[in-house]
Amino acid sequence: MSDNEILNAVKTMLFGTTAGTFRDGLVRLYINEVKDFMINAGVSRRVVKSEKSVGVIALGVNDLWNYQAGGVKFSEYVKQRVIQLAAENDDSDLDDKTVKTFTWYTKTTTAETTAIVFEIPQYDPTKDETINVFVNGMLCVKDSEYTIEGSTITFAIPKIENTEIIVTLTKLVDNDGDVDEENKYIVAYSWVTTTTEAETETVTFDIPQYNPAANETVNVFVNGMLSVENVDYTIDGSTITFTIPKIANTEIVVFVNKIVSIEELKNAKVG
Repeated sequence: MSDNEILNAVKTMLFGTTAGTFRDGLVRLYINEVKDFMINAGVSRRVVKSEKSVGVIALGVNDLWNYQAGGVKFSEYVKQRVIQLAAENDDSDLDDKTVKTFTWYTKTTTAETTAIVFEIPQYDPTKDETINVFVNGMLCVKDSEYTIEGSTITFAIPKIENTEIIVTLTKLVDNDGDVDEENKYIVAYSWVTTTTEAETETVTFDIPQYNPAANETVNVFVNGMLSVENVDYTIDGSTITFTIPKIANTEIVVFVNKIVSIEELKNAKVG
């Protein structure tokens, strides 16, 4: 549920109406206080944002709203309900999560260079985030072909003028824009092909981990260039149909980015 939906539910319980906004600031303050209490008690952020938490949040706000000096406390029901919700945490339910890929592209136009600095505002080098580097359409291997420190990429072999470089950042993002790092990782599975026969409008990629019914991000690169879905191509299941047919020997790279839990990551064979 959105913050506004929770706010309106709490206002309805406290005041019998959602009308009026002059108390919204204080109500939001109490809502955030109850949410922090729940999270610190072990309730996952996903559960805190779900409909099942609305009641306990409203009751918790009610407890805080009616406090007396020196006597602020949650009711016994609120504390018991928080314990129940903490036990219901389920990493497999990721409906409110989205994998997003942010892309930075450049062509070096001066003399050969060993290092570049990419600009992706959403990138936080202190966090566990996925960076992929493509040089002339080929995925580079970290630590072997390049190293990264902050937003600076240093190549093992200098790149000549007009080398095409693409950097992609993949992050796990809540649908409300917040990043959720709770025991989640993003794994990118890749499929690479070069069409060797006549021109074609469609390709079918083979990534066993891909589930078209789930909330997963597919990125398609054609000769090193990131294609735009619904403009350059459409996708139906594992079949990609291009707006403009691709000639023979066109290099096509497909990435599927999935959200996995720590346990899934331990058990997965990523290839």
